[in-house]
Amino acid sequence: MIGYIEQLAPSVDAYQKYFGVVLDGTEIGFVRFRRTWQSEGPYPVNEQTILTFLEALRGLRRKALRVESLNKDLGAGSPIAKRVFEKYQTPLKFVIMFN
Repeated sequence: MIGYIEQLAPSVDAYQKYFGVVLDGTEIGFVRFRRTWQSEGPYPVNEQTILTFLEALRGLRRKALRVESLNKDLGAGSPIAKRVFEKYQTPLKFVIMFN
């Protein structure tokens, strides 16, 4: 996941704009950059880990976390959802980047 983010990011300074999620259906893990790469997990997929994921999204966006925004950014038909399903693998890997 770290290598994938490094390929996507235009510069080292942009790494902090990315948040990596690895999900296999039962476990979830997170990768982010804060001066150095930090990996967390794997954790069981449950209410708390989904809340952690949503809080990370909110932190990256720096705006209110609303159903409309989540649906627009992550819902069916969104560019991210399309990319996730086009690149579907086991385990599922995706990266979310916000400007």
